[in-house]
Amino acid sequence: MEQSTSPPATPTNETKGPREMRSILVRAIWKILLVCFLFAFVILFVLKWPDCQRWVHGKALEKIRLAPMSLGNTSWTIPPATTIRAYRLFDIKNYMTIMTDMKNPLMEFRETEPFLFKLAIKKNNVEWLDNNTTIHYSVERFFTRHGEYTKALLDQQGAFIDILRVMFRTKYGSVADSVFYMLGGNNAFNYSKAIDKLEGYISPMFAAISSRMQGPNRDKYGFIYRYNGTNGFNYTILTGINDLTIKGQMVDFASE
Repeated sequence: MEQSTSPPATPTNETKGPREMRSILVRAIWKILLVCFLFAFVILFVLKWPDCQRWVHGKALEKIRLAPMSLGNTSWTIPPATTIRAYRLFDIKNYMTIMTDMKNPLMEFRETEPFLFKLAIKKNNVEWLDNNTTIHYSVERFFTRHGEYTKALLDQQGAFIDILRVMFRTKYGSVADSVFYMLGGNNAFNYSKAIDKLEGYISPMFAAISSRMQGPNRDKYGFIYRYNGTNGFNYTILTGINDLTIKGQMVDFASE
């Protein structure tokens, strides 16, 4: 004889326990409070937006305003950003052919592995002018090696264009004077380590003209060596103390 089973009855509000009823009531109250809080926040935001806008604008202006003794001046004088530069040189593979072949052969070259340097910039000799509306300063640059400098990287060699020789050559016409060859020779290339072209080297051309070179770091010649730790450029800019739209516009520039 089969026995029939009936599904359990769904509990109604009358059969629900007091604890479950309280839980439903608490959730409903929290939802109502949350909606009220959101509406109150929106209303308060709309009413107080002008004050909030002035507060946010004031905080931002405090960070970027270029004026004596300001936070903006501190971050401008010593920028917090880190600049990493990669320097590559071009090794001229057929430099002997270029110097001897009168048919103007195409240059064949390869690129060296990059030399990474970290560049830090600091403003020096700061002068506030015209009631702090303009500022005059010089830029000091510091180059330091960045990353790993392996033996293979430091031992890279090649025939690189002698920058000094090229600069010296531009002072003459299409047919060079004999003095040019006596001082510079016929070789437009200098075979050496690539790192020396950046951090300093001495070539016959350098030995001939070093006594007449101007500026700092004159014991050797190299792109980074010459500029490292120097105040190479002088600027005069608008501070925008009264109008941020003109902040940083250049008024004057001069090299060292």
